[in-house]
Amino acid sequence: MTLQKKLNLGDFSDYILYLGLITAGIGLISFLKEYIHHHTSEFVVTNQRVFVQEGVFRRKTTSMMLTQIEAVEVDQTLTARLLDFGHIEITGSGGAATKFTYIHKPEKFRKAIQKNINFDV
Repeated sequence: MTLQKKLNLGDFSDYILYLGLITAGIGLISFLKEYIHHHTSEFVVTNQRVFVQEGVFRRKTTSMMLTQIEAVEVDQTLTARLLDFGHIEITGSGGAATKFTYIHKPEKFRKAIQKNINFDV
C-alpha cells in the first residue's frame, strides 16, 4: 500500500484547492462590490449644500445644508493615506453625524466643504 493511500493525500490537497478557490472567489466578489460602489458614488459640494449619491440598485442620496455643518472630520489609516482614500464624517447642527466611507481624495473634499462655509482651510 502506498503512502498516499494510507494518508489519503489526494483528498486533502483537493480540499486545500477548493478552499483557496472559495477564498479567492469571496475576495473577488468583495473587490467588485467596492469597485462598483466607488465608481457609482457621487460627491458634490455647492455653495449651499453637500450632496452624496451612493449605490447602483438601491440608490441612497444624502444632502446637508452648508449652514448646518459644524465639523468635518477625515479618518485615514497609513495605507489609506498612501492610496489617497479615507472616510469623512460630517457633523451637523444638533450633533447629527453622517459618515461617508472610502472616498478618493478625502482632504480635497473636506477643503471644498470648508471653503464654501468659510472655515479656516
